Amino acid sequence: MAMSHRACNSMAEDGKLLIGKTTKFPFKSTRSPCSKKQPYFKLYQAASRLAEKAKDQYLSKSLPDVWDNAVDRRIAIDEDLEAQSDTLCRYIWWWFKEKRKRRSTRQSWYGTHCHPLATRGDWGASNLKRHQHLTRVESTIILHCRTGFIGLNSYLYKRTLADSPMCPCGTNTHTVEHLFFECRLLANARRNLPVTKWTVKLIEGRFGRWASRKRTLEQLIDEHPRTMAQWAIKTFGLGQFEWTSRYMETGPSISNPYL
Repeated sequence: MAMSHRACNSMAEDGKLLIGKTTKFPFKSTRSPCSKKQPYFKLYQAASRLAEKAKDQYLSKSLPDVWDNAVDRRIAIDEDLEAQSDTLCRYIWWWFKEKRKRRSTRQSWYGTHCHPLATRGDWGASNLKRHQHLTRVESTIILHCRTGFIGLNSYLYKRTLADSPMCPCGTNTHTVEHLFFECRLLANARRNLPVTKWTVKLIEGRFGRWASRKRTLEQLIDEHPRTMAQWAIKTFGLGQFEWTSRYMETGPSISNPYL
């Protein structure tokens, strides 16, 4: 928003006046290393380049005299800046995922232990869809499950906040995947999860029979975000969600309806 304002202002008279006044630091000679490096001058230099680029693209598609309209000019600059920001974010996200891929992982049928779900998807607003119609606390724990930044021993142990990364059941690492799919202490509670997807499998010339297929953790969270969030709040034993776990069945708080 600040860059957009400076880009639009750089073509106005007050913007040009400001650039002229911030060319140099006061009381500094022209030979000083500080000369022509005043922060606002650098910012307005970048803003001017952005405005010129937006102008070239806009004039190639529209009439030249339309650019003189301040409203159209601001719209063009905002669109160009948004496109540049999206391209940069996509590149940064791609670079981050490539960096994560180089780390060793232990594969399992339901996902991986070292690569968080959040690092597998693409960049974009489509990631917000899974949070639609969720309460704040449900959305929060979904973020924790997808990023791996959650109060389980596997995460706390790396930060010397837990004595061991193992689950209390003693069979595997205390991770989100383990609790959703493996932990024997949660075997009864897991019956309420849509972990198994039932499909009809036809056999040659005979009547069909039911066959089961396991869902991955990514599929579970994408297809049933509210069910997974509420189950995690009730069974993970996280102190952060202790109040919500206790009162979830009785409805939201009157004073805090979004909890």
